[in-house]
Amino acid sequence: MRKIIYLLFTVCLISSCDSGKITKFETTNVLPTIFPEYTDVTIPVNIAPLNFKVTDTSDAIQVIIKGKSEEIICNGTYKISIPAKKWRALLEKNTGVALEVTVLAKKDGKWMKYLPFSWHVVADKIDSYLTYRLIDPGYELWNKMGIYQRNMENFEVTPIYENTMNEFSCLNCHSFCNQDPKTFGFHMRAQNSGTYITHNGKTEKLNMKVDKLYSASRYLYWHPSGKYIAFSINETNQLFHSTDKNRVEVYDKKSEVVIYDVENHTYITNPCLMRSDAFETFPSFSADGKTLYFCSADSVSMPSNYSEAKYSICKTDFNPDNGTVSGKIDTIFSARRTGKSATLPRMSPDGNYLLFSIANYGQFHIWHKEADLYMINLKTNKLFKPENVNSDDVESYHSWSSNSRWFVFSSRRVDGLHTVPFFSYMDKDGKTYKPFMLPQEDADFYDNFFMSYNIPEMVKGKVDLDIYQMDDIVKNGKEVRVSIK
Repeated sequence: MRKIIYLLFTVCLISSCDSGKITKFETTNVLPTIFPEYTDVTIPVNIAPLNFKVTDTSDAIQVIIKGKSEEIICNGTYKISIPAKKWRALLEKNTGVALEVTVLAKKDGKWMKYLPFSWHVVADKIDSYLTYRLIDPGYELWNKMGIYQRNMENFEVTPIYENTMNEFSCLNCHSFCNQDPKTFGFHMRAQNSGTYITHNGKTEKLNMKVDKLYSASRYLYWHPSGKYIAFSINETNQLFHSTDKNRVEVYDKKSEVVIYDVENHTYITNPCLMRSDAFETFPSFSADGKTLYFCSADSVSMPSNYSEAKYSICKTDFNPDNGTVSGKIDTIFSARRTGKSATLPRMSPDGNYLLFSIANYGQFHIWHKEADLYMINLKTNKLFKPENVNSDDVESYHSWSSNSRWFVFSSRRVDGLHTVPFFSYMDKDGKTYKPFMLPQEDADFYDNFFMSYNIPEMVKGKVDLDIYQMDDIVKNGKEVRVSIK
């Protein structure tokens, strides 16, 4: 019985709330060292609790989260778990207000109070789900991967599909139309390979390898109407470095862009997107659907000259009424002029900003430590580096929320090895704020989790797709063969 009482006491001490405020303490003029590093971040009113731990050695901690007229007090040995209901009520009552967070730590029998920091709560909600792929950080192993969805308002994680159900095939490149959980697609390689498209209440298994094209489709982006999907066709390879700080290099020997007509199961092609003297890749549509963006580089011999491949961001007019490309190409970010390489153009749903990544070379920046996020203000055509967002390590794959107020991106800033999602707020005036790391229920989560979050995409709701029904389509579904229009 004594052991049980001691165990219960220990559990309560690890993380409990509202058990009395510490009143006797010494003060210090430094901020606490916490992980995740949530000091002075801007958060949406509907986000899950920002649980964290104090990384300095201590015997116990107390954290006070104070709003306008109420507060939450949490106690623990070194980490806290904020009660969900109290957290939700606190955020709703303090929208537009900065919550004050104070950390006290007990060391050598004495309590010390650190300088407080703030959590700025904004009314602009974040989309309720985040979808992503989990993969080993080196990207060379397929033994376990899956595409998952995480409820951003709590900590629920559910699989969309896992490769353990299909002989460990590679799953990749999931994409949603207008952040709609009912309209999306992804690729599967190896066993039961194909492109799987869900739209209009059904899922199709597509064979997108056409004899006239040297490869099946890869990177995909939906037209806002849902009638078309832009794809790249890539002959992709990898290099693994033993001494270079950029450990892995992904490069294309060939690449071009095509458009898929969803209803007619046909490719729409245009010579301007399939040049023999250029690499075209990573297409995306504008918010109004009338412009096709893509990345283009002068072709070079691969792999010997991989570091000379530098990509510009280009655009061409697209007519959604008949699915035609104008053929006239405009360059909006020039690799030749800047000496840099840009990739993954993504327009905000309100049509005001184009977000992309810039590095020294190449178009797959997920291992380029110099890679940073940049934007173009599409009203002024001004290129700028968003404030408070980038780090000294990789910032790579990125996407927008449906209200254009939030964007998520992959970063290796935590340990230089694993990619983790970070979320940054952009207000109506275009100002960006310090990003916060994807919250977890247990503040020790990232210390014990050894997978990388890949291709984070925000979605307006839960993907309501039965995983076993999906598996039946993968293994037994009738294959639809795509042709060229």
